[in-house]
Amino acid sequence: MWQLDGFEFTLFDTDRTVITVYQLIDDSTRFDVGSDAAADPENSTDAIRVVAAAIDQYGVPQEFLTDNGTAFNLSRRGMIADLEIFLCGKGCWPISGRAGKPTTQGKDERSHQTLRKVLTAHAPTTVAQARDVIARYRQRYNHARHHQGLPGNMTPAQAWDAAEHQPSDGTAIPIERLALRAASY
Repeated sequence: MWQLDGFEFTLFDTDRTVITVYQLIDDSTRFDVGSDAAADPENSTDAIRVVAAAIDQYGVPQEFLTDNGTAFNLSRRGMIADLEIFLCGKGCWPISGRAGKPTTQGKDERSHQTLRKVLTAHAPTTVAQARDVIARYRQRYNHARHHQGLPGNMTPAQAWDAAEHQPSDGTAIPIERLALRAASY
């Protein structure tokens, strides 16, 4: 299962431009499968772009966890989000954390702290610079930095490589299942 969450970050430019950082990690290995930045506020188009790039590189997970942000998951509001439709089309079941239970995405939230510190230390002034910082961060985070939440002093990349992945078989999940879930709230 992968986790996606976004956060706002203010660039170090004279206009104090705010960007959105999307952080996408594998739940069990903590492997960062596709964090990236976008110029616009959190939205489904950028979220799908980030997720699609990760899927192209690492395959389709069976499940996908997000918070209840409108860019990610609208089922608790009785609707269906574009990201949910995209994931179902790939054979991946979108789930969201329970409202008022931020610990569900605790790993991702904790990861935000580290990435914020890295971005602050490098002081990007453009989205392109922020993306470059994030790419370098992902490389170090995944391959060079041992993760305290993993056994045996492993890096997330070592954990990812050692894990037995069970990707989706790619069979699309009928949108009707999403509609039934949304209607149940």
